[in-house]
Parts: sequence; structure tokens; C-alpha cells
Amino acid sequence: ILAQVSVLCGSSVPQLVCSFDTAMNIFGGCSQNVTLHTKLLAHGESLQHPNVAEYKKENVRNADAFFTSDVALGVADGVSQVSKEGVDPSRLPRELMTYCKKYAKLCDDDPNQFDQDAEALFDECNEEFDCDKIALNILCRSVEQLKQHGACTALVMTLNEDGSELDVCCCGDSQAIIVRKTDDFGGFGKPYWKVVFRTEVQQHKFGMPYQIHRMPPTPPPATVVIDFLAAKADSQRFQVRPGDVIIAGSDGIFDNVFEEDLVGIIEDCAPNVDSYGRPVGSTVETLSKEILDMAIQAAKPGYDQATPFSEKLAEVENKKIVGGHPDDTTVCVAYVISTSRSEDRTDMYSESSYDSQEADNAGRPGPPPPGQPGVQYGRPMR
Repeated sequence: ILAQVSVLCGSSVPQLVCSFDTAMNIFGGCSQNVTLHTKLLAHGESLQHPNVAEYKKENVRNADAFFTSDVALGVADGVSQVSKEGVDPSRLPRELMTYCKKYAKLCDDDPNQFDQDAEALFDECNEEFDCDKIALNILCRSVEQLKQHGACTALVMTLNEDGSELDVCCCGDSQAIIVRKTDDFGGFGKPYWKVVFRTEVQQHKFGMPYQIHRMPPTPPPATVVIDFLAAKADSQRFQVRPGDVIIAGSDGIFDNVFEEDLVGIIEDCAPNVDSYGRPVGSTVETLSKEILDMAIQAAKPGYDQATPFSEKLAEVENKKIVGGHPDDTTVCVAYVISTSRSEDRTDMYSESSYDSQEADNAGRPGPPPPGQPGVQYGRPMR
């Protein structure tokens, strides 16, 4: 199995993906023994809303981070309030996603060794180990390595070994849905898509999501955080098939865009998929940008429609408002696809990706050094 994962914390870099042996295929019009590979065709976008500084009464950098790969993706939403205590809110989520990238790759390259190391960690924490909770194990192994201060939510999703299921771990209010094309057609003759899976928000109460928390002067031991994740994080597994679309994002997406509007973007921009499950008529880059722009527009002053945020505020606090919530905004779009051949994959980096040749060669990505020139996580406000 081949897998190479590049961490993208707020960059705009398409990913092309790794593979797993799965089945026989009728290919090219005749019966042949063809090795199928299940993978993710994924892309992410991140942008700080232009009104964040005005809304939060302070200037802070985009504290969202994400990674996409051939078998996994993740989103972490940094808590901007930690800046009031002199902590850069972007560093912890950035570091966390870097380590999730590392362990997603290790899990894909050598699942047996990954499981042995993860089981040893859980034994140390006196927690029961479950090898099927791949995303939770990736997240916990990443937490064990954290050095930066801060707080963030986290969402990790990864294909299982044969690519038939997606394993999900969610801590906080970063969310994901899976959208699937059905055999029915809508009123305008377009294929009908529907949400077949969604994560559950993990929160103490509205506006107070569960978080991975490491604040000075004495952050909690990793074992304490891992105990919390093992007990409280939402771990699920869902069967996927080629053509399924994964939409994952920070609360900047799901506070401002209704599920039906996310589905509507798929139906409008890419109503069909080809025989491999790839989008027809659009790309994951285009879909990501469309979703990001919809979320940004819904949170701008003067937007006079209801949003998930305004509806929840009315329900919980009886406040009648319209419009959305300006925030750091991150979305990842991934198609589950299959291919009958191994593909040449060249990892593509931009200035905003983590690109350390020395670390990659050593297999130890590690966090980018603070203030590293040429490394930017999240596009500037526009």
C-alpha cells in the first residue's frame, strides 16, 4: 500500500491519493482480473472571514488548520480567546494536524506496527484499545506529541484498510457530512443527492465545544487529554462507496451554511460522477471554493437570511437575529473514488503548506518552527 500525506493548514493544494486492494472489476468491456484501489480525491480551503477582527474586537491570525491526503483528512479549529493570555491560537491546531498527517501515513504504511504503538499508549493511560477506532488512535497518538500551547477542536477521518469504511473521530464542533447520489431524480431532472451520514457536535453547551486543551503554565499531561478523548470524543464508522462526497469543515462552515445548501452545491456544480466516482463537470477545488464563499457571504453584514447559527441562537437564547457568524472558515471536500491502476502522485506544495525535506526524509514531520519564513496557515483576509 502506498500512502503519502501532505499537511495543508489553510492552503489551496489538491491531493491525489493512495490505494487499497479491494475487488474484481469488469473493465474495458471484457471480464478481467483487475485490482481496484479505493482512495480519496480531496481538496481543502481556509480563509479568515474579513469581519473577524471587528466581530471579536481583536486582531488574530487564522487559527484553523487542516490536512488532506489519499486516505485521511482532518480539521482543527483553534480557540482565538487564548490570545488574551499571550498564546498564538494558530500554533496548537497547526501542530496537531501535522502529527495527524504523520500518523495517518504510518497507519497506512504499517498498520500492525501502528496498532502495537497505539495499544501501548492506551495501556499507559489505562484505557481499552480498539484497533477499529483508527481515527481516534491517530488523534490520540498525535496528542501525545504536542508541545505547543493553546486549545482547539479536532476532526479526523480516515479510510479503513480495504477502503470500504470511513472511520471518524470528532472532538468539538468541527463537523462532517457524507453526501450520496441516489437513483431518484429531482424536480429539474438532475440526480438527487442526500446526506447519509453526519457527525455529532460534542459540546458542554451551545458555544462551548469540547476542546483539546493545553494552556500554560502547566498544561495537563497527554494521558489526561487522551483519557478525555477516549471517553468523550464521537467515534463512528460508516460504509462508503465510490461517488460518495465528504464535506468536512470548522464551525465557520456549519454555522453559516445549511446542509441542504451544501447538498445543493453538489447538485448544481457536479450532479454526476463517472464510473470511478470522480465528479463530472466540476472539481474538488471548485466545490471547496463554492462552499467557502457561501459561508463567507452568509456571515457578512447585511445578509438578511436565516443561518444555522441564527436559528440555534433563537432556540437556545431566544435571540432573534438573521445572518451568520464571522469566523475562521475551513472546508475539505473529498470524493471516495476507485481506480484500476496505480497513479503517479507528485505531492504539490505551496508556500502555505508545511514542506520540510529533512523532516519528511526522517519520517518525523514535527511542527513548523515558530515564525518559519514562507510558511503561512490560512489565506489572508480579502
